[in-house]
Amino acid sequence: MRPLTLLAGLLGTTLALAPATAYAAEQGPDLPQQDTAWFGAELDWDRDSPRSYVDRLGTDVSLLARPVAYPLTDGSRLALRRLARTSAEQGAMSVVDLQPATALDGLDADDAETLVEELDELGEAHGSRFLLRFAPEMNGSWTPWGQQPTAYVAAFRELAEVVHAEAQAAWTVWAPAYGAGYPFGGSINDVRLGSVTSASDARDGRRLDTDGNGELAPGDDPYGPYYPGDEAVDWVSLTMLRYGVSQRFGANVQPGSDELRARLDEDFGYGAPGTRTSFYDRFADSRDQPMLLVTGALYNPGGKGVTEGQVKRTWLKQVADAVRSRGQLRAVVWLEDARFEPEVGRVVRWGLTPTRALATTASRILERGPFDLGPALTPVPQDEEPQESREVEERDDAPDSFLERAEETTGVPVEGAASVLGAVALLLGVGLVLRARRRRMRPPWL
Repeated sequence: MRPLTLLAGLLGTTLALAPATAYAAEQGPDLPQQDTAWFGAELDWDRDSPRSYVDRLGTDVSLLARPVAYPLTDGSRLALRRLARTSAEQGAMSVVDLQPATALDGLDADDAETLVEELDELGEAHGSRFLLRFAPEMNGSWTPWGQQPTAYVAAFRELAEVVHAEAQAAWTVWAPAYGAGYPFGGSINDVRLGSVTSASDARDGRRLDTDGNGELAPGDDPYGPYYPGDEAVDWVSLTMLRYGVSQRFGANVQPGSDELRARLDEDFGYGAPGTRTSFYDRFADSRDQPMLLVTGALYNPGGKGVTEGQVKRTWLKQVADAVRSRGQLRAVVWLEDARFEPEVGRVVRWGLTPTRALATTASRILERGPFDLGPALTPVPQDEEPQESREVEERDDAPDSFLERAEETTGVPVEGAASVLGAVALLLGVGLVLRARRRRMRPPWL
């Protein structure tokens, strides 16, 4: 492991860890106290802003997250700068989902150098601190960079080497998706044992067939082949979105009393419980690595079942219980978005603030729970955001604006796109309305 005594020292922690290696990062913020976690959100940055979100939620936050294309382009630089500015204003850590816009084996040290230079400039200008989730959900089949362990591990290590040597305020985060249902359709980006077409494919095939039975199947390890190694990883992360408990997508079903716990124990969706060591035990607890959970709970405004409050209040309380019982779970990012989901065939709501009533309830749970709501850093007041870098007009009616704009653009009522023509119109128009980042089919266990 690239020893966390180093990360601990840099973040002001008192964890007893292994001896450190050289690292250029400056003194950073203290981690939350044991059995507490930072809390924040990934916003729909095209339609929302941190200021509006905090106003709706009614409490401070300690994390703000957004996806950024990598290698950096003019557009992704703009996105990164906006994240840094607005996070600094809130005193929040910046969680950056670095989403490769080119083949993994096309990334190089120059790309990492360019990124680190930008991060250092933003750190000096705004006091920003960054958690870098490189190519998140790399074990899934729904991302262009997914299920390519050889190229992924090499690219992660190359980025980590530059970050650890030169970054003043950035840390690497390894971030797979929850593994039940793996390999999510039986195809590993066309890499199948017995039908490989290149040396790289052969290496991936051998690496992915962890049980050695000659097949890529649910019995294989969904995490280990993608792990870049302790020296490269500062934090670990797991994406665990709550779509539901069956294939009845769109039905609003209240989470079971121990549903999140079963996922964190690696029991949910695998068949016989107790047959696997959990992600948390393998990569967070046993390695003394802090863990970031990315989560959220789907609610279908046009579906039957329980209320939105019942779905999301229950899930949020289970997240709070998980923080209390897992000392290395030190940060939670909630997906605060409304977006089209192919399985449901309509726009659904993930966030905690689409209505004032739900936002009030969520705020109470957060304030009473084991969460460090911030600021995680000293807030830095910002000048008026330059017009050319402003991606969203802040609106007083932001809690409803996501769905209202979907209706305005498509002409299809979001609360009931029942007809075939209406559903097609919504499908074609919603990309322009919401421009959500992760549209993909989900694995069968959800």
